[in-house]
Amino acid sequence: KENAGRFRVGEFSFTLEQGMPNKDPSILPRIDLSFSIDGNQVFSNVVSRELNPVALRKNQLRFQRMGSANEFTVQIRFYGFTRLVCNNGVASIY
Repeated sequence: KENAGRFRVGEFSFTLEQGMPNKDPSILPRIDLSFSIDGNQVFSNVVSRELNPVALRKNQLRFQRMGSANEFTVQIRFYGFTRLVCNNGVASIY
């Protein structure tokens, strides 16, 4: 097959901005990321990242050395009661 060669995913990154602060301070907003390299049959272990407090800084999330594959799918789960805006998502593939 043409274009069926393996590739490496060096980094997956994106910027995330939050809206209003949480009403319950015991609930910290976070994201969970996992990925699949076999057509969404099995996903990797979940990597969690807690987000910066509102109005402190933008959250610049970077996940490095994702591995090599023929197919790559990212699953991101967002937790929290705030509004979130994601932008500038980039996957470094070589």
